[in-house]
Amino acid sequence: MQKTQNNGLYIFLSLHSFLIGLFPFFIPVFLWSMGMSLSDIAMFISYTGLSFLFSLFFWDHLRISYGIGGLVVVSFLAELLLFGVALFSSSSFFLLFFGIANGINNCFFWVTKRSLFLDDVTKNNTGKGFGNMQIIAFILVKIGILVGAFVLENYALSFLFAFVMTIISIGFLIFWFKFPSFQMSSDLHLAPRVSVKEIIMFRDVNFSKWIFLLDGPFLFFESYFWVLSLFFIVKESYSWLSVLSVVLAVSFVFIFSVIKNKIDHINLRSLYISVLLLYVLSWLLRGYILEVSSVAWLAVLIFTITFITSLFRLVFNKQFFLYAQQGNTHQYIMVKSYYSQFAIAVFFAALSYFFVQDIPAFDLQILYYCAGVISLFYGLYIFKP
Repeated sequence: MQKTQNNGLYIFLSLHSFLIGLFPFFIPVFLWSMGMSLSDIAMFISYTGLSFLFSLFFWDHLRISYGIGGLVVVSFLAELLLFGVALFSSSSFFLLFFGIANGINNCFFWVTKRSLFLDDVTKNNTGKGFGNMQIIAFILVKIGILVGAFVLENYALSFLFAFVMTIISIGFLIFWFKFPSFQMSSDLHLAPRVSVKEIIMFRDVNFSKWIFLLDGPFLFFESYFWVLSLFFIVKESYSWLSVLSVVLAVSFVFIFSVIKNKIDHINLRSLYISVLLLYVLSWLLRGYILEVSSVAWLAVLIFTITFITSLFRLVFNKQFFLYAQQGNTHQYIMVKSYYSQFAIAVFFAALSYFFVQDIPAFDLQILYYCAGVISLFYGLYIFKP
């Protein structure tokens, strides 16, 4: 049974990671290529957060009513919906509907993955377990990126949609025939829904609520805005962006495969503080890199930033999973999602306003420098009053 659970989790992760590489990875680039501004992209992220927020209610309902089978099915359908909406990019309300579809897709993938992972690991192997997941996801996302870049540059989006339908159909068949007994534990399946009152009144000694509010916007800084920065660096080329991502993946996997086996045996508090300081540095480097012209120096900086960010995410997620396992696991996961998505919806709506005002000197570089200073507040997560 446990082997089935492990295999099911990794198949679920593998298929979705490949699908993420095919198109969702390129969403900020796709929007920019359509002529969207930074203000439009920020508003799209806000719509995504708001959609994710409301989707959480339905995710929790499906978890109890249909279990993991229902969540897996809806996660694939949500992926298909996202690709389908992308075909109607000329629609007047495209940005809104695309953001809604993206939020639904993000909710049913990320919350399902996080819940299944916590259902699968013990307190003593969260670092190694999450490290294994990151490596698998990293490799398959990059393969998807190579395929996605080729299709986006050489074929119509409808061709990609047909390809995605094929992958999703294969996913359905795999889970239907190979993992008919794939299910979450009774503790997770039968955990009561998290009420609005529980979310609002949530408190703990780890400053979790404030960390969750902080973490939401940073996840999109690391993904959408960083991908845009890389796109600008490679002169707005899908092909070069994909090549750069794959080169980083090869280096990343080689080094990370060693580190993830050591992390469970290192003092987590000391490691967290050390990696956080490096994470702060990575944001300052993001701001600096936009001024660099040397190709060799650019390569060094991009690799350094990518590695530091991935390492920080590994350590941060280990801390998160340890806290989640100490109490009501399901409640902790849901509270994290609700607060993070609320912050995303509000923050990026405000950021969209600032971008549209054309405030002098307010650009990605300033945003990265500010993020470097603000990221110091992640230190509250291991601070004990």
